Amino acid sequence: MQSTETLRTAPAAVTPVIEMPLLRVAYKRAITADTFLFDLVSADGSPLPAFTAGAHLPLKLGDWLRHYSLCNAPEDRTRYQIAIHRTETGRGGSRAFCDLLDVGDQLTSAPPVNHFPLTETAHHALLIAGGIGITPMIAMAHALHARGDTFMLHYAVRDSSRIGFTELLNTGPFAGNVRLHLDDASPSGRLDIHALLHDESRASHIYICGPAGMIDAVLSRASALGWPAAYLHSERFGVPATVVPRAAEGAAAFAPSVTEKEFEVVVASTGKVIPVMRDQTIVQALAIAGVQVPVSCEQGVCGACQTGVLDGVPDHQDYLLSDEERDSNKLIMPCCSRSCSARLTLDL
Repeated sequence: MQSTETLRTAPAAVTPVIEMPLLRVAYKRAITADTFLFDLVSADGSPLPAFTAGAHLPLKLGDWLRHYSLCNAPEDRTRYQIAIHRTETGRGGSRAFCDLLDVGDQLTSAPPVNHFPLTETAHHALLIAGGIGITPMIAMAHALHARGDTFMLHYAVRDSSRIGFTELLNTGPFAGNVRLHLDDASPSGRLDIHALLHDESRASHIYICGPAGMIDAVLSRASALGWPAAYLHSERFGVPATVVPRAAEGAAAFAPSVTEKEFEVVVASTGKVIPVMRDQTIVQALAIAGVQVPVSCEQGVCGACQTGVLDGVPDHQDYLLSDEERDSNKLIMPCCSRSCSARLTLDL
């Protein structure tokens, strides 16, 4: 869903281990015909680990592992609130969570992860959401309102029946900062990306989440209008419509055909060398060898499988890592990415 210099005599930094309690469903209700809102609390009543606006929660229900954006105010440690859009298409994860999960049920989770954070510097923010992409924007709006930053939230949906969080958006603490846009309304009521960005200050940070086509349109228009790339932030729930993944620096030194061939991955903790065939993903090859890596989207969108790279040059096929992260050759999404080098050593 990001190093500090230390004195030579300082002890090595240790990443704290966050203990996650078992979660219990305390509340469930439909907020549209096909979207359900859930409140998850700790089963033992303890405060939940903190999260920041834009974070998502990795949830496990049976064999399903899915990541859902947290949409309550980050200062609220009593619950994690998520909204799940139930779809008939796809691999069935949303149907399982919406149909099988009910009040009183328990499920496990990893700690919240944030690949879509707000910048820390005070600034004006333009939040643009489409459909279920409203979920991280709700948490962002809560956080921006709490710290006193100026912002506007533009929420586009097909029609009024698909508006989630209606009461909060109409009467909540930041209702005056919300603009709704309906596709079936008159032209003046629809989201006009060109007009919206044309009138916006180039000093504003833009955060966008929603359908891939809308994200691509906003990013393309903002770039054309001169927005600094560092001011554009997006989170995708699916593969982009037009953006093509770019390989890391160093990939150009390898013939393009190399990325289509077999290669090897080395598991650093054991030294085990595992071949990856042309018709396999790294995750699949690892699983056959008995090395399990958590996955969710399997498209390089969610970040569930993010793994460290100790040696070799990845062929990045994800849509999540920043240019800086790709250029570092230190991270890979093994659910979809491959290797430009003949061997890739993973921090597993």
